[in-house]
Amino acid sequence: MSEARSDGSERVETVLPATPASPGVARQFVGAALRRWNTEEPIVEAAQLLVSELVTNAIVHTSSEVRLGVCVRDATIRVEVSDHDERLPLWRASGSNDTDGRGLGIVDGVADAWGSDLRRDGKAVWFELAR
Repeated sequence: MSEARSDGSERVETVLPATPASPGVARQFVGAALRRWNTEEPIVEAAQLLVSELVTNAIVHTSSEVRLGVCVRDATIRVEVSDHDERLPLWRASGSNDTDGRGLGIVDGVADAWGSDLRRDGKAVWFELAR
């Protein structure tokens, strides 16, 4: 579903099940949306990396379906991953031998901004990239 909004932005969204395939589907969905909006390929690739991390975290830590939204307005891309769990993500330092725990560090290192918001039915974790 694609919608033009009154503030001049455009938004697409989809719902993904809590399955191992969903991070890959999310990468494809984000890539298709951003290419349709003529986004440069390095930004598309960064967004695909980051959405993969957020969708993976949501599925692993909540076992909940996720709602994925991609919005472009002026020079900013915002991607939101919402789930049905109210626990906000915790960024923790990971050791060199850890096999997990790096996702939010990657998001923090690549995104121009990121955060999380409580919603009435869970939370949304989001990131922004400059176009």
